Amino acid sequence: MKLLKKLLSNDGAIFISIDDNEQANLKFICDAIFGSRNFCCQICVKMSHLSGVKMSHKGKKIPKLKEFLYVYAKSYEDFMLNEVFVPGEWDKVLDRYSGFIENFDEDISNWKRVR
Repeated sequence: MKLLKKLLSNDGAIFISIDDNEQANLKFICDAIFGSRNFCCQICVKMSHLSGVKMSHKGKKIPKLKEFLYVYAKSYEDFMLNEVFVPGEWDKVLDRYSGFIENFDEDISNWKRVR
């Protein structure tokens, strides 16, 4: 972790994925290395639903449903996420990219290349 911090640019951040077994230890270690003031956020990612085969084994163990992403910046003051494009704001997309595919899904006949 110390090496990773050295490799980050001043406005860089690290995203660390971990399950709920070790997340408390990771937070403690990252707070010590990056500093608690450089903690950006914790993102909870749903991995599965409470249904099917997982629930047939519920008497033996608690099913794993989520994982976590911890985000730490090298310098919280210098850190900024890139702009996120919201569907429908095509003018911003067209300014940034030379083209994109609209109606992207598994059926290639629905695809429409814009620009």
